[in-house]
Amino acid sequence: FGLNTGIFYEYCWAKSNNNYDEYGSYDLSYKEHGLYMPLHLKFTMNFSKWFQLSVYGGAGLNYVLSGKAYLDADGDSYDWNVFKEEDNWKKFNTMLEYGASLRINAVQFDFTMSKGLTNWSEDSDYKIKVGRPMSVSATICF
Repeated sequence: FGLNTGIFYEYCWAKSNNNYDEYGSYDLSYKEHGLYMPLHLKFTMNFSKWFQLSVYGGAGLNYVLSGKAYLDADGDSYDWNVFKEEDNWKKFNTMLEYGASLRINAVQFDFTMSKGLTNWSEDSDYKIKVGRPMSVSATICF
């Protein structure tokens, strides 16, 4: 048993398929830079010093450093900072997380699922909770 924590830099992106509506076609994409700190209780099964399996659960804390959206509509391109003061988006997110990891020698693969707990919108009528259906990461452990 143990506690899994640390501070990680994250770069996330998303891109939509080509969309069509009554105004024409457009592509939408999003890029984000942030800091992530997991606070996970972890149970590890040591099969040998070179192979371990683990399960874990707990909280994930995210702080967005910057987030930009990009819109390409019929040849015109637009970009904007998602976290401008007038947009009323929050930069801090708390998530409930659980997952499993596989460690072979010094390389560890984590498979994490999470559910957002924080409403990112400051408008109480408009709820946005950000989670991750599945996150995969690779870590060098020493």
